[in-house]
Amino acid sequence: MEVHRIPQGQYVDGLRWLPIPSTLALSLWDADTGLSTLEIAFLQDPEQEGQAPWMETQASWDLSTRTSAMKSSSNQSNIALALASETGSLQVFLIDAMNPSLDSAPLVLERLHKNVPSALDIQKDTLQCVTVGSDGRINLVQARQSGLQGDCLHDNRGVLSYSTVCWASPTEFVLAGHGAGIQWWDNRRPGGAVAQSPAKWVGADGVGSIHTVDVHQSRKHLSVVGGSGGTVLAWDLRRQNELHSLAGRGCKSGSSTGAEGEIWNVKLDPALQVGQGESGKIPPVLMCSEDGILALIESGMTTELAVESCAINSFDVDLELGSEIVCALEHESVLYVKRSS
Repeated sequence: MEVHRIPQGQYVDGLRWLPIPSTLALSLWDADTGLSTLEIAFLQDPEQEGQAPWMETQASWDLSTRTSAMKSSSNQSNIALALASETGSLQVFLIDAMNPSLDSAPLVLERLHKNVPSALDIQKDTLQCVTVGSDGRINLVQARQSGLQGDCLHDNRGVLSYSTVCWASPTEFVLAGHGAGIQWWDNRRPGGAVAQSPAKWVGADGVGSIHTVDVHQSRKHLSVVGGSGGTVLAWDLRRQNELHSLAGRGCKSGSSTGAEGEIWNVKLDPALQVGQGESGKIPPVLMCSEDGILALIESGMTTELAVESCAINSFDVDLELGSEIVCALEHESVLYVKRSS
């Protein structure tokens, strides 16, 4: 396994692999100037063994404000790159998959949220975005060549605060937050969540605050979340009242990740999903933490892939083999981890 730190000189607000070999999208913020930039960069492999890779910028776009959340999706012709901003707006860049550039202005929808949007996700089939925030709003935004059309699906008016969201199907998504637990929503039924995790999961004896959620690509009933105290949980929609503790606080049958702080990102490992079928076994989960730990949780065991001296705020796994991971580090760097295929 290879592990390299690639300095950026700017704070990495978000990063995503694009469906082009060795190509990344990064949202960067310069603390000295206060300026934000979206970049498309090519990850260059060194010719000599032992040398560190580096990034070569292919295209860039000056952003009007700092990015609070970032996701990407693609179809046969376009890559859609969605960014939520600190001003409560949403920007969507539609990029030609055959000739990736940032020559065209993004589609913009202003003031979706009263506060900073906490999270968003973009549906791969419909290119519909869902955004959530601490103001309790759940917004649906359709991206088309002609522009963005947004609607508020639900507004909790700040009673509940949402911090993460993930599509499960073209019409269903899972979200979670502070005091909200895990909720399953269907945009065909806008009155409220159609399912919710037990209240005991949230609070002093449970996960506390939930920061991140991921849904299995083929088993949409299965989701994993990460939260306070190094906690990683799995929730099965078919058995809603069962607690599957994978790591952290209150974990008896799971694993210790070594993380005691916040879990900022979890992802069901795409490289290890083959053969998992529909069994009751929880598939392997990747996680990163405030403690600077990037780890794999599998069958009650934890394998540390990297340990840093600063927080790992987010990560993404390459779309082809799942062997390459890029992480956004607190110390203005990208961490590159290459696993054996």
